[in-house]
Amino acid sequence: MKLVRVRFEELGEVVAVLDDTPLADKVLGAAPFKSKAIRWKEEVYFPTPIRLEEGEELDRVSPGTFAFWKPENCLCLFYGQNQPYGRVVKLGRLLGPLYYLRWIEDGVDVYVEKYIDYGRAGEVAKALRESGIPAACREWEDTTSVIVGVDVGLWVGAEVFVEDYGLIVESDALFLYDQSAFSVAAMDTLRKELRDPVIRVDISEESYAILSAVVNDLKELPRVLRKMAVSYKHARRLLQGLLRVF
Repeated sequence: MKLVRVRFEELGEVVAVLDDTPLADKVLGAAPFKSKAIRWKEEVYFPTPIRLEEGEELDRVSPGTFAFWKPENCLCLFYGQNQPYGRVVKLGRLLGPLYYLRWIEDGVDVYVEKYIDYGRAGEVAKALRESGIPAACREWEDTTSVIVGVDVGLWVGAEVFVEDYGLIVESDALFLYDQSAFSVAAMDTLRKELRDPVIRVDISEESYAILSAVVNDLKELPRVLRKMAVSYKHARRLLQGLLRVF
């Protein structure tokens, strides 16, 4: 499993799992290098010393796509709904929740580095990769966690916080909970339809509606993550139905 770390000065890290292609080797071969972040819509991109001549170019991407834009030799991190103005070459997928990337400011220093496990979070990430789940340890605003991606026909990001009392799992955001009529109805609907002894409908510290779980046994973590990803996909369908009512 090929991973690359993208570190944003005084903020934190993002890790991408790369597709198993020669293009990934070119990205890893160029690391480490430094650049400057450019924000555009719901995307962060930055110039690189990499040159790619090959690779299928796409004009449509999904949230979480890690890509390369040939005209300016830039790596691109798509974390939202916008589409590229120019065709890009898909290189892989971003691990973990995507809403963190909204905090990256234009002009911040970026460091692209080869990925290395560290600490207790690194041990958990390694165990997950051995189970077949792409995972990496990362630090964001002085908090270390494990970020993962689970493919259930929809790429679902999640984050695992390694605590002395257990493993706390949180999914990517479903929507921003703002106590509006829709938000309250959405939470009620999800809690009614997603009844599960392990997976909970919850709210993150940033007021996003998420799914969460508490896991006490590392051996159970891969199963819980896969189950959470399936529940997240189901929650998306439920929310689409609720939107038609509103």
